[in-house]
Amino acid sequence: MDTVNLSQGESKDFSMTFRNRSGELCVLTDYEMEMYAKRDPNDTFSEALFVKNDEDFDKTSAAVGVVVVNLTADDLDFSGYAYVYIRFTKEVDSVQTNIEKAMFLLSMAADS
Repeated sequence: MDTVNLSQGESKDFSMTFRNRSGELCVLTDYEMEMYAKRDPNDTFSEALFVKNDEDFDKTSAAVGVVVVNLTADDLDFSGYAYVYIRFTKEVDSVQTNIEKAMFLLSMAADS
């Protein structure tokens, strides 16, 4: 699992590039996205440290697998680690279907 290191309480435009298992850039234009961070993988959704909904993502470059989300100082106001999940959903034949999920570990360092 990849680890991303950020400073606690820092506001950050967080850019992510997604590739499939073959290493090709993912086309994300038709997907809705949701990001949530949990202290423990077994925590419930309601225990999330922060949640970002589809409208929070800048998908200007989604056609080439790149999306940006602003993580506010409040989002990042915790210490230690969090498990960050990104869920991709797509409507197929009028049914909203979870297509894929990505996960990484977010490490917060105290701001010096």
